[in-house]
Amino acid sequence: MATAASPMTMTEAEEAAAATLTTGTTTPSINDILLGRGNLINSHPGNQQYRALVDAYTQRYANAKSKKEKRGIAMQIYAEMEKLDPPVRFLVEGPSLTDTAAAVVDAVAATHDNEDCSSKVGSSSSDVNPSLLNKSWLRVEPEKVLVKILHRLRERVHNLASVAIPLPQMNISDKLIADQEINVQNGDYSSNDDSFGPVRIISTAAADINPEIADHPVQDGFQASMPNTEDWKLSNHQLKDSVVETSAKNQGATEQGMKSSDSRIVSLDLSKYVEGSGLDFCQSPTLELEPHSSQHLREYTLRQWIMSSKPEINIAAATSMQSSTEFAKYTQSALRVALKLTECLMEAEKDEQHGYVNPIPLASIAPDNVLIRAKVESEVDLSDDTQETIEYAWIMSFVGDNLATGEVMARLLALGKVLYELFSSNELIMDDDITDIPTMVSMHSIDLRHESKSSDQRAQKKSHWRSVQADDDISMNIFASLAVYGVPWSLCALVKNLLECRHGAFCADDAYSSLADLRADLQLMLDNPACFLDNLHFSDAPKLEVYDKLYGRDDELLKLDAIYKRHIAENNINGTIILGGPGVGKSKLAMYMQKLTNQQDGYFLSTKFEQNQNDVKPLSSISKLFNSLCEMLLHDSSPSKLKTIEEELTDAIGSQSVLLEVLPSLKKLMPSSARLEPLACSFVDPALSMMYQLSEFMRVISSHSKPITMFIDDLQFADNVSLRLVGNLFPNAQRQSTFFVFCHRDDDHSLNDSLNAWLASISLLSLETIQLESMSPEGVDDLISETLHLSPRITRPLSSVLHRKTSGNPLFLRQLLNSLTEQGSIYVDMVHHRWAWDINKIMEMELLDGVVAFLMKQVRRLPSDLQLGLQVASCIGTCVTESMLAYLSADLGHDLNAILRQVCQEGFMIDVADSSLFRFAHDKIQEAVYEMMPEQQRRENHMRFGLCLCIQTLDDRFDNEELFFVAVNQINQGGPTSVHEPSQKSIIAELNLKAGRRSIQLSDYNTAVKFFRHGISFLGDEKWTSNYQLCLDLYDAVLDAAFVLGQIDTVKLHSDEVLLHARCFDDKLHSMCTATKVISVRQPKEAMESSLGILLECNEVMPRTMEDKRLRSDIDHMNYILQQMSDDSICNMKENYDKKTNTIVNLYAHLSHFMQFFKPWLLGSMSLRVVEITMNTGRCAKSPLAFAYFGGILVSLEYLNEGRRLGKLALKLVDQSGSMRDQSIVVSIVYDTVFWAFEPLQSIDKSHLLGYKAGQQSGDVVVALKNLLSAIATNYFVGQSLDKVLQSIRDFIIKIRDHTIFLASAVLLLSQIVVLRDGPDAACVDKGLPSENDILADARSGPSISAFGKVHHLTRAFHFRQMFDATLHIGISETIAESSHLLKIDFIMGYFFEGLASFQLARLNNKSANWIERGRSSLERLRHWSECSSWNWENKLLLLEAEDMYTEVKVRKDGANKRVNWEK
Repeated sequence: MATAASPMTMTEAEEAAAATLTTGTTTPSINDILLGRGNLINSHPGNQQYRALVDAYTQRYANAKSKKEKRGIAMQIYAEMEKLDPPVRFLVEGPSLTDTAAAVVDAVAATHDNEDCSSKVGSSSSDVNPSLLNKSWLRVEPEKVLVKILHRLRERVHNLASVAIPLPQMNISDKLIADQEINVQNGDYSSNDDSFGPVRIISTAAADINPEIADHPVQDGFQASMPNTEDWKLSNHQLKDSVVETSAKNQGATEQGMKSSDSRIVSLDLSKYVEGSGLDFCQSPTLELEPHSSQHLREYTLRQWIMSSKPEINIAAATSMQSSTEFAKYTQSALRVALKLTECLMEAEKDEQHGYVNPIPLASIAPDNVLIRAKVESEVDLSDDTQETIEYAWIMSFVGDNLATGEVMARLLALGKVLYELFSSNELIMDDDITDIPTMVSMHSIDLRHESKSSDQRAQKKSHWRSVQADDDISMNIFASLAVYGVPWSLCALVKNLLECRHGAFCADDAYSSLADLRADLQLMLDNPACFLDNLHFSDAPKLEVYDKLYGRDDELLKLDAIYKRHIAENNINGTIILGGPGVGKSKLAMYMQKLTNQQDGYFLSTKFEQNQNDVKPLSSISKLFNSLCEMLLHDSSPSKLKTIEEELTDAIGSQSVLLEVLPSLKKLMPSSARLEPLACSFVDPALSMMYQLSEFMRVISSHSKPITMFIDDLQFADNVSLRLVGNLFPNAQRQSTFFVFCHRDDDHSLNDSLNAWLASISLLSLETIQLESMSPEGVDDLISETLHLSPRITRPLSSVLHRKTSGNPLFLRQLLNSLTEQGSIYVDMVHHRWAWDINKIMEMELLDGVVAFLMKQVRRLPSDLQLGLQVASCIGTCVTESMLAYLSADLGHDLNAILRQVCQEGFMIDVADSSLFRFAHDKIQEAVYEMMPEQQRRENHMRFGLCLCIQTLDDRFDNEELFFVAVNQINQGGPTSVHEPSQKSIIAELNLKAGRRSIQLSDYNTAVKFFRHGISFLGDEKWTSNYQLCLDLYDAVLDAAFVLGQIDTVKLHSDEVLLHARCFDDKLHSMCTATKVISVRQPKEAMESSLGILLECNEVMPRTMEDKRLRSDIDHMNYILQQMSDDSICNMKENYDKKTNTIVNLYAHLSHFMQFFKPWLLGSMSLRVVEITMNTGRCAKSPLAFAYFGGILVSLEYLNEGRRLGKLALKLVDQSGSMRDQSIVVSIVYDTVFWAFEPLQSIDKSHLLGYKAGQQSGDVVVALKNLLSAIATNYFVGQSLDKVLQSIRDFIIKIRDHTIFLASAVLLLSQIVVLRDGPDAACVDKGLPSENDILADARSGPSISAFGKVHHLTRAFHFRQMFDATLHIGISETIAESSHLLKIDFIMGYFFEGLASFQLARLNNKSANWIERGRSSLERLRHWSECSSWNWENKLLLLEAEDMYTEVKVRKDGANKRVNWEK
C-alpha cells in the first residue's frame, strides 16, 4: 500500500499561519467581513453588505479591458468599504499557534470566502452574533483583501457566462443534486469526512422546475441555503463514479443532454485551478464568451476525450496504425493535453514555492480527475468528427482534508500513470509492491493529522536492490505494451521514464527529475515531431545525419534579423561582416540572409573565394556573383523594362565595356554592345576601370531590381583586384537597397596585409560586425540532441564530453560524431529503438591537436580508392566538375565520379546538382587531404592532371576557358621540376603566355603577371638562346602588365634582363619605353628626358620650339596637305600594325601629356611628327590624339577653321576606331584647346563631364580628373555661385591625393575662389595643402602653373582695385608667347582682365598711352574671338570697348584740363 504524506511540523504550521495572517486580535463590528464557513458567518451583516457592493461593480469589471483597469475597480470597492463607519475590515478567526498542523491548514483554507447565504443586513452592533464576538479574530493584510475582492469579481463574471458540460451516468440522486452542493470554495469541509474538494454540482434545469430551489438566490455559483454537510456526506467513490465513468452512449448524447430540462449539470470553478498559471481563466478572451458562443466549446473528462478522439486501434495492424494520419492527429492532440497538464502542475508547484498551499495535492493527480476543454474550429458543424483544438487541461482536487503534495518523484509517477492512459487509452495496473516511493499517497488514505504508518524506509531501500531485475522487466513490459497500441517509441520511453520515478533516488539515469524537463520534452515533440516523436528506422549500417542548420546561434540570428530590418526600413546600413575562426559556422549563419531576403521578395546572390584562387579563371568569383544578378533580372523583367535597362547601361558603362568580357550574362542585357578590343591606352588602369563600371552597373541594376543581398564568403582568400572591386561598390550601395554580407576568418594565419588594408578602408562605412565564437555547451547539446533524436536532458552528459574535446567547433564536432559512430562508441540500441553510447569509452578517447590533424586521421581510415578520389579532388581545388572527373578518370583508370559519390556519403564532400559538381564540405578537409601527400607527390599529381586537362582545351573554344585556366594552373603548381621532357617546357611557356593575355582581356593584370612569370620559369636558364622570341614575348608581356599595375620593381627587373640579352635595338625598344613610362608618375621630368633620349636612338629628330621658323613652315605645309584631303579619306586610312612605329607613336603621345605642363613649346613639333607618321604609314591607336593636339596648335596660330575641323575629326576617329579608351584624353584636348573658341562655355562644361565619365569607364583616372578640373574651372568662368565652385574644387582635391600632377592647378583655383568670396585678405586654410605662394615659387611647377597664377592674381587685383598689384601681373600675352602655350579659356580670360586693368591704369597713370595701347591689344584679341563665338565673348568685347571709349574721353578731358592749368 502507498504511504500517506508526512504532516507538517509544529514549527512549519506556525510559520505558515504567520505568513498568512497579521498578529494581534480584534472584535468584529457590524461592517466587518468575516472569512470562514457556515450560516453564522454567511448571515453576518458585513458579509451581506460586501456581496451586494461587489455585485454592483460586477458589470463594470466584466467590461474592463486590462488587468490594470480591473485592479482599479477592486481598489474602488475597497475604498468604498473604508468610507463606512466603522471602516470595513477583513477578519479571520485566529487559532492558537500551538494548535496542531491540521488547525493551521484549516486557518489557511478559511481565508477563502464562504459567503453564499442571504439575510438582511443589520444596522447596529447588536446585529453581530454573540458567538462571533466571543471568538478572537485576526485582521487580513490589505493586499490579500484586494486579492479576495478580485477573486469575488471574477467568480461573479464567470457565473454570468458559465459553461456547463453534461454529466454522464450520475450515481447521485436527482434530489441530492438539485438541493445540495459541496461548498469547497470557502473550504467548507470537515476534517473527518470524505467530502471532495473544489467541485460544485448544481442543476440549473432543476432550478427552473422546482420553485423551492429557484427561490434560493445564488451566490458565487453556490446554493444560498445550504443544509449541514454532515447530513449529506458523499464518498469519493460516489463522486468518481459520477464524474469519470463514461460510455459512447453518454458521449453521443452530450448535446441532447444540454438541451434537456432534466439534465444534470456540473459547473466547474475553473479560476481556482488556472489562475496565475499562464492560463488565466478570468482574463482569457476565449473564456469571456458571449452566451451564444459557448456552443463552440466542449468539455470532457479524460476518458470521455479519449473515447471521442482516439481512432479504433487494431493491435494486429499496429504498424499501419502508427503511420495512419488519424492516429498521428490523435497523438498530436494527446501531446497537447499532456503539455497542458504538465503546465498546470508546474503552476501549482510555483504557488507552493511562493509560500502558498499547493492547490493540487498528490492524490488528485489521477486519470479520474483530469478535465479537458476543447474548442471546435467549425462554427456550423458540431458533429463528433469536427476538428478540435485543446484549450485547457487541468486536474480537479478530490482530496478532502488530505492536502499532501508529495515529493517531486511521486508527482511525476502519478502524472506518468495519467499519460499512460492518455496515450494508450488503457488504465495502468501496477502492483503495490513496486510502488515504493516513501511519499506516495492514495486518495483513500490521506491523513494530514497522523504520522505515516508505512514500513521503515531503510527496509524499502534494501528491498529495492533485490527487485532491480524484476523491475527492469516491468519497465520493458510497459514500453512494449505502449508500442503495441501504436504509441511512438519516443513517447513509450517518455512514459517509461516517468514511471521509473517510483524508485525515487534509485531511479535510472533517464528518469525524469522535474516537471520542467518533462514539459521541455513534450514541447520538443510538438514542435519537431520528425526529430523527437516519429519512430526511427535504422539500416544495416546506420549513420548519423547532422541536420544542416545552425545550433546555439539564436543571439546572432536575432542580430542579423535586426540589422536587415533596419536596412530595409531606414536604408542607413550597408551590411554586416561575420568573422570567426575556421569551422565555427560563419557561412551557415550568413546563409540565413537568404531567408530574410526571400521574405522581402529580393535577390540573394552568393559567391566564395577559393583557398587556391589562382586555380580558377580570373575574377571568376566576381563574375559568378554578378552573372547571377543579370540572369535574375532577365527572368523577372518585361521586354520594355529590358530595353530601358540596356539604354541606361550603355550610357553608364559604354557600348564597349570591359564588363562584357568579365560578365558573359551582361551581353544578354546589352545585346547591341560590341566586343571590346585589347587594351591600347597606356594610361588606363584596368582595376579602376572595372571598379567604376561595376559600380555604375550596380547603380543602374539596383534602380530596376528588387532588394539585393550579396553574400561574399572567405574574404581572406580574395585577390587584391576583387577586394578593390567589392569595396568600390559601397558608395553607390549607400543610396540603393543593396545589403552586403562578408565572411572571413580572424585568426592570425588567415589575416593578410591585403585583407587588413581593405578592412581598414571600409571601417567608416555602415557595416555591423558579428563575432562568431565556438558553440556553447548548450548549442552542442542542441546539435547532439537533434542528431540522436533524443531529449537534450538525456544527451547532456555526452554533449558535455564532446564539447570539451572539440572546444565547441562545429566542423570538428560533426567529424567526431561520424568517427564515434564508425568505432561503435555511438551505436543503435535495438531494444529501445534509439541511439545510445558508451560514455566511458568516449571520455577515454584521445584526440590529436587541431582540426586538420584529426581530419587526416579520419581520411586514413577510408578505403584506398576513396583516399585516391579525395587526393585528386584536393589537388584540383575546393570543387571539381563532372567534366574534369571524366577526363581524369580516363587517365587514371578509376571511376572518380562514383568514388566521390561514396566520399559524399562519408561526409567529406558535398554532391552539388546531381553529381555535376563535387565540393569539399569545408576547406579544412581539403587542406587535411592535401597535406597528407608528400610535396613531390603533390607536384607530380598537379603536372599529370594539368597535362591531361590541357589536351581537352586546345581547340580555343571559350566554353572550355574555365577548364583551360584550371589546367594551366595545375601545370604551374607542378613546376618545372615535374617536367621530364624538355620539349614540353616551351609548350607550357606558350600556354602561360596565352593564359596571361586572356587574363589581360579580362582586366586581371595581377593574374596575368603570374602567368607570364610562370612561363619564363619553364624556359630554364638557357631561355635566351633556345627560345629567344618566346622569351622576349613573355618579358614584354610582363613589362606591360606590371606597368599598368604600377609595379616599378618588377618593370625594372625584367627591363634590365631584356636590355642585357636582346639581340637588337628594336627588341629593346619596348622595354626601354615601358621602363621610362613607369617612372613618369613620380619623376615626370626625368621620364621626359629619358623619352627624348629614346626617340633620338630611334632616329627621330629632337622636337623643335615654336620659335623655329622651319617648324612654322612645316606646320603650314601639313595644314595645307590636310586641307586637300576629305574627312572620309583621313578616317579611312589603312591601319598601321608595325610594332616599332606604334611604340614610337605611343611614346610621343605619352610625352605630349607631360609637355603641356612642363615644356609646352615642344607640343607643336611632337604633334606634327605624329600626324606625319600617320599620313605616311597609316592610322594607329594614337592618331586621334595627334589630330587633337595639332588642331589646338592651329587654333593658337589663329587657323581657326582648320583647327576646328581637326578637332571634330579627332572625335570622329576616336569614336570609330578601336581606341575607345582614348576618348577621355581626346575630349580633354579638343575642348580645352579648340572648341572653347566656338562652343558655348556651358556646353564645354558638359562635354568635360562626359570626358570625365569616359575616363572612369576606361580606367584613365589621370585624364578623367583633368576633365573634371576643366569642368569646374569652366563653371567658375561662366559665373556659377562661388560657394558651389568652392565645394566642387574641395571635393576634387580629395579625389587627387594620389595624383599630384593636378594639385597645383586645383590649389590655385581654390585660393582664387576663397579670396574672391571672402576678400583680399582671406587665405586658403585647408589643412594639408601647400599655399599658393609655395606653389608659384616651386620651379618644378612648370610654366603653365606660373601662367595660371598670373591670370588669377591679375583678376583679383582688378576686382579689388588694387591697381599697384595689377601692374605686377600685367603681361599675359608675353607670358603665353614665351612658352608657346596652347590657348585655353584661362588665357583668354587673362587677356580680358588685362584689357580692363590696362584701361583702368591709363586713367590713373601719367603714361596713359602705353596702357591704352595694351588695353586695345586685348580688345582686338577679344574682337577676333567674338567673331568665332559671339555668345562667349561679345559681352566682354562690349565692356572693353566701353572702357576704351571712356578712357579715351577721360584722357582727353584730363589733357585739356592740364593745358588750361598750365596756361593759368
